Formats: sequence, C-alpha cells, structure tokens
Amino acid sequence: MHEDNQVQQISDLEARIIGVVLGLTANEREAYGVPISEELIRIEGREIASGALYTSLSRLVEKKLLSVATGPPTRQRGGRAKRLYEITVAGGRALRSWEARTARLLTILRPAWSEKG
Repeated sequence: MHEDNQVQQISDLEARIIGVVLGLTANEREAYGVPISEELIRIEGREIASGALYTSLSRLVEKKLLSVATGPPTRQRGGRAKRLYEITVAGGRALRSWEARTARLLTILRPAWSEKG
C-alpha cells in the first residue's frame, strides 16, 4: 500500500481515464462507464475494449486514485444504478506526475524526431 504523500505511477491508459473523469466532472457531467468510453473514443479516435476500461476503473478505485459512488437506479438502465467516478487528491497527484514524466520524455525525443525529418 502507498503512503498518502507518495505519488503513485500510472500507465498511459490510466492517465487518459483519470483525465477524462476529471474533464467530465469539471464540466458537471456524470463520469460513468458510457460517457467515459465515449470521451476516450472522441479524443483518441478509436474504441477501448469495455473489459479494459472497467478493469482499469476498478484498479484506479482500488489504488484510491478515483472514488466511486452508486447513483440511483434508472429505468433507462433496466433498474440498474450507475457507478459514478470522481478523481481523488491522490489521482490528481498521479496525473500531474504522469504529465511531468511524459513532458521529460518528449523533451528528450524531440531533437531525435527533428533529425529524422
């Protein structure tokens, strides 16, 4: 288990999912499976397998990078409730750390790209 002040490392997929959850909730939209999947498709131009999405969401909750609450059951969902996700403080730290690592990598790679044309 991680200490509260230790930043957890996350994968690119986990970073994209956390970022989408943050974006949805910042725009006062519910962040549950369907809109998360739709937003990932819009951003990436390709679909993510639902098994990969839901496994990642469960892992992010287990790591305490996302929190989850159960919404009320709806008729549109056959009486099933939505699992509503929100980013946690630790999730925000992990996302910022991922962003910094990615920026450092791009700084290293850019000169090589420009040499290749």
